[in-house]
Amino acid sequence: MSEKIHLIVGHEGQDGRLLREYFDEQGKLWIGVGRRGVACSAGLNVGFERIDVRDEKEVGWLMREVGPREVYYLAAHHHASVGKGSRDREVDDLREGLECGFDVNVRGVVNFLDAIERYVKGARLFYASSSLVYGAPRGGVRISESTVREPSEVYGVEKLYAMQMCEAYRKRGVYAAVGMLFNHESIYRKPMFFTRKVVDGVARIKLGLSDELVVGDMNAVVDWLYAGDVVKAMVKVLGQCDEPREYVIASGVGHCTGDFVRHAFECVGLEMEKYVRSEGLAMRRRNSGRVGDASRIMSVTDWRPGVCFEELVETMTAQAIVLQERAHGSIIG
Repeated sequence: MSEKIHLIVGHEGQDGRLLREYFDEQGKLWIGVGRRGVACSAGLNVGFERIDVRDEKEVGWLMREVGPREVYYLAAHHHASVGKGSRDREVDDLREGLECGFDVNVRGVVNFLDAIERYVKGARLFYASSSLVYGAPRGGVRISESTVREPSEVYGVEKLYAMQMCEAYRKRGVYAAVGMLFNHESIYRKPMFFTRKVVDGVARIKLGLSDELVVGDMNAVVDWLYAGDVVKAMVKVLGQCDEPREYVIASGVGHCTGDFVRHAFECVGLEMEKYVRSEGLAMRRRNSGRVGDASRIMSVTDWRPGVCFEELVETMTAQAIVLQERAHGSIIG
C-alpha cells in the first residue's frame, strides 16, 4: 500500500474517533485497528478484519502489508477500581487487569516499535502516554518534560515503562515520539469519566429525567483541554518535528472541578446549588493539582489549544442534551 497511509491503533476510543474525523476532513487515508476490528477511510479497501496488537507476528505482518507513514498508538487499558466482593474475586480481577494492562499499554507498542525497526524503516510513531506518569502533584508546580516521574498507580507505571521502551528504540534509530497527555475531553469520553458524568447528569436534570447530581471533591484542580486539540498536537508532532522527543500536551491552566460543574449548569440556565450533592469518594479525582507546561511543543510546532475551558463545557453540555433526548425521546415527549 501507499506510504501515505496513517495507522491508528485504538481507533474506537475518544482520541481515535477524533483523529479519524480530522484525517477525513484533511482528505488523508487512514486504517484503524481496534478491539472490535479494523476500519478504514472511505474508498480504501483492506484485506483483513482483525489484528491482535499483543501478537508480534500479526503486528509485523500488518506493518509489512500496510507500510504506513505514521503510526498513532492510542490504545490503552484503564484499570478500574477493585469493587466489592470476595477477596479471591478481587485478587483475580486485579491480576487479570494487570495482565491486560501490560499487554495493551506496553507489549502492544513494543510490537509496533519492533516492526518499524524491522520492516518499515522511516515510519514515525506517536505514543499516547499520560500525565499520570508524574504521580502525585507537587504543590502548584507546573509539569514539564523534565519533571521527575514517580507514578503512584498501575496505569502510570505501565505508561512510564512504555515511554522507556520508546526511548530505547529512539537510540536504535526509530522515530518514536511521546505525548504526556493531560485531561482531554469530548462527548466521546466514556460515561464513567468525570466530565461525561457531569454533563450527562446536567442534561438529565434539564430534561426532567433526574433531580440530583452527586459529585465528590469540588475543589480538585485539573488541567482540561479539548481532545480534538490534542489529536491535532499529535499530528503536528509527527509532521513538523524532525527529532522524536517527549512532549507535554496540556492547556497550562487549572480549573476546579466545581468550576466545570457550575458552568455546565449555567449553560442550561440552572443554579448548581439546587441540584448538586457532594458525597465522599463520588467522582474521585486521581489527578488533582497537575497542571502542564506545554512550552516545548509550542516552541517546535505551530500547535496551540484552540478551544477554551468554557467552550469545552458548553459544547459537551449541548451534545449531552442531544444524546439524552435521543435516548429518552418518548419519555420527554
